[in-house]
Amino acid sequence: MTTSLITAGSRAVASQGSALATLVSALTTGSIASSTTETVIGTANIPANSVSLGDVLKLKVLGSVDATGTPTLTLKLRFNSASGGTLLTMYSATARAATSSPYYIDLDLMVTATGASANLEAAGFLSDRVTSSTAAITGQVNNINAGTFDSTASTNLVVTATWGTSSASNVARTLQGALFKT
Repeated sequence: MTTSLITAGSRAVASQGSALATLVSALTTGSIASSTTETVIGTANIPANSVSLGDVLKLKVLGSVDATGTPTLTLKLRFNSASGGTLLTMYSATARAATSSPYYIDLDLMVTATGASANLEAAGFLSDRVTSSTAAITGQVNNINAGTFDSTASTNLVVTATWGTSSASNVARTLQGALFKT
């Protein structure tokens, strides 16, 4: 497949349509509070038979955290559920005592195989003010091993959160997000 880039200031033509990102799924949002059990806080869906070899899925998630004391927080990207296969651990750090500390996840998920044993390779970054109030901390995230899923069936990508300390004041949430395909 040959794709020509769209130059700023020029008109896009139909043959360049594949160069544009298309919405695959809006993120269903959620939260976790007062629990140390890994919990789904966001879900995006990859419809059955919707990806091809070489496609890039872009996952964007906006969220925030409330914390008391200095609890640890882990955010992961998994397939289908909190006990599903782990594609990557996006964040694992000690949160500061604060409310409404924002975070932003921007991931590229590259389709490296399709079918019943399809693979995604993930890379991207997470920016947050969860650990520091002075400046956003940007971390690069990438998986070491490809995450395997069945691309012939509908598959959910889920964002999970786990607190190291249970407190009603420890809340991790997704606020909005989406999955796009390029």
